[in-house]
Amino acid sequence: MRVLVYVLDDLKCIRQDLLQEVIKELENYLKVKFFVEKFFGNIPKDCYNQRRMQYNAERLLSFVKYLNLNYDKVISLICEDIYVEGTNFVFGLAEINGKYCILSLRRLISINDELFKTRVFKEMLHELGHCFGLKHCANDCAMRFSNSLFEVDTKNKYLCEKCYNYIMLKLENLRNQT
Repeated sequence: MRVLVYVLDDLKCIRQDLLQEVIKELENYLKVKFFVEKFFGNIPKDCYNQRRMQYNAERLLSFVKYLNLNYDKVISLICEDIYVEGTNFVFGLAEINGKYCILSLRRLISINDELFKTRVFKEMLHELGHCFGLKHCANDCAMRFSNSLFEVDTKNKYLCEKCYNYIMLKLENLRNQT
C-alpha cells in the first residue's frame, strides 16, 4: 500500500519538519508507506472562485484525479481555503472508498505547533478514512464529522476500535491481493 501526500501549492502554512512528523506518525499508525511529491504547475483557474476567494474542493479533486497518479491512495494538501457548494468551507473532501482526497490546512493553523500537528493528523486520517470506505462515526473517533475547529480539537486523534479494525482488515485484504 502506497499513499501519496501530494502538495498542490507552496505549503508555506506548515513547516516541513512538522509535516514530516505528521506523516511519520500516520505511517506508524496505519502501517503503510507514505510518499511526498510536489505538484509543479498551475492549478486550473476554474478551481478558484474569485468571488469567494476560495478553491472549489470538488474541482480540485477532479483535477488531481485527472493527473492519474500511480499510488493506491492520494491525499492532496493545500494551504488555501476550500469549499463545496452549500457550505462556507470544508476542511477536506474525499471519495468514499476511492483513491483521492484533499485537505486544506488553512483553518487548522495554530501558533502552537503540537496543536497544529494534531489537527493535521486528525484531518489527514479522517480524509484517508473516507478513501478506505469509512463514513462519519458517532463514536469519539477521528472519523467524527467536524464543522468547526472546536469540533476538530475535541474529537479523538485516533480512530475508534471499530473504525481502526475496519481499516486494518481492508489493508490486510489489499496486501493479500498483491
